[in-house]
Amino acid sequence: MDFSNISNTKIIKGKDCVINCSEIFKNYGSKALIVTGKRSAYINGSLNDVKEALDKVNIEYATFSDVEENPSVNTVLNGGKFGREERCDFVIGIGGGSPMDAAKGIALSIKNPEIGQKELYDKTLKLEALPVLMIPTTCGTGSEVTGVAVISVPDKRTKCSLPHRIFPEVAFLDAKYLMSASRKIIEYTSIDALGHIYESYINKGVTDDCKKVGLAGLDLFAEVKGEIFGGGEYSFEALDKMLLSSNYAGLAIKVSGTSAPHALSYRQTFEFGITHGKAIGHFQPGYLKYAAKEDRDILIKTAGFKDFDEFEEFIGLKCSFDEAPSDKILEIKLKSVDEIMADEARINKIPYKVDRDILLDIAGIKK
Repeated sequence: MDFSNISNTKIIKGKDCVINCSEIFKNYGSKALIVTGKRSAYINGSLNDVKEALDKVNIEYATFSDVEENPSVNTVLNGGKFGREERCDFVIGIGGGSPMDAAKGIALSIKNPEIGQKELYDKTLKLEALPVLMIPTTCGTGSEVTGVAVISVPDKRTKCSLPHRIFPEVAFLDAKYLMSASRKIIEYTSIDALGHIYESYINKGVTDDCKKVGLAGLDLFAEVKGEIFGGGEYSFEALDKMLLSSNYAGLAIKVSGTSAPHALSYRQTFEFGITHGKAIGHFQPGYLKYAAKEDRDILIKTAGFKDFDEFEEFIGLKCSFDEAPSDKILEIKLKSVDEIMADEARINKIPYKVDRDILLDIAGIKK
C-alpha cells in the first residue's frame, strides 16, 4: 500500500536494501556520522552493511556508538561535538528508538554548535538539522518516519520530546536485522507499534489518512500476532510484516501524535527502567475503555483480538509492572497524572471528556 502522501521520508524496503541501494547515500553528503548503540548493530549485521554501502560509493564515515537506552541530553550533545570534530555532513541512525532519536538530536547539535540543553528544548528557536537517514532494527518505534526525538532529561527525571521536528530523508526497512533480536525486544516493540496506532486513532488530530494507515498496520499485526507472541522461532516473513506494521504505526503518529499512555509511561521508564513498549502497553486498556465503542471495537478486532476482554487479558500478561515496589509505581503514576492534568495541550488531544478521576482509572489507580 502506498502512503507516500503522508510521509516526509522515502521508504526503501527489502532484503539487503542498504547495500543494493547504496547510491542514494551520495545525495546527502561526503562524510557520514553513524549513530548507534553499543551492541546490537554489531551483532545483527546492520553496521557492517552500512559501512560496506558507504565504502562502495566512496563516502567516508565515523561511528558514534555511545547511545544508551533512553539516551540523555548529554549523549546528544557529546555526539554532536564528536560529529563536528569529524566534519560529518549527514547522519545515519541504526537501531531501535534510542539510537534513531539520538541521531535526530545529534544531527541538530552538529548543525548548531552553539546550542546546549536549554536551546534544544527552546520552542521559540527555529533550528535546522543535518540530513538524517535511518535503518530500524526493531519493529516498534516508527522513529524512522516521524519528526519526533524523545530524549531523557536527568534533572527532570523523565523523557521529553524535542520541540524541533527532524524528519528523516530515507528509511531502509530490512527485516534481516530483526532476526537476532531477543523475544523480549520483538514482543515489546510490537506492543509499542500497537500502542502508536491506538493512540493516533483515539485522538482529536486523527484524519482519514491516519485511520487508513493505522488500520493497515493493524491488519499486518493481526496476521503475525500468533507467531510474534507464540513463543516459537520467528520467520523472516513474520518479522518483515511486523516491521512494516511498525512503519505504518510511525506514519500514523506522524499525523496525529501519541496521547495519554505515552505521557503516563515516560517517568515509569526513567525511574524504574521499564521497557518503553511494556510501559505504554500497560496503559492502553484504560485509554481505550473510554473511547467511542465503534472505534474501540474496530481497533480491537482489526488487531486480531476477539473482544476487549481478550485484549485486556493479553496486556495484563505482557505488561504488568513488577520492576519496582507497588507503592513506588503508584507514587510515579500519581505524579504523571498531575502533570498531564496541568498540560492543556496533552488533554486537548484526547477525544473524550477527561478529568482527574478518568486519568486515575486509565493509569490503573483504584480510588
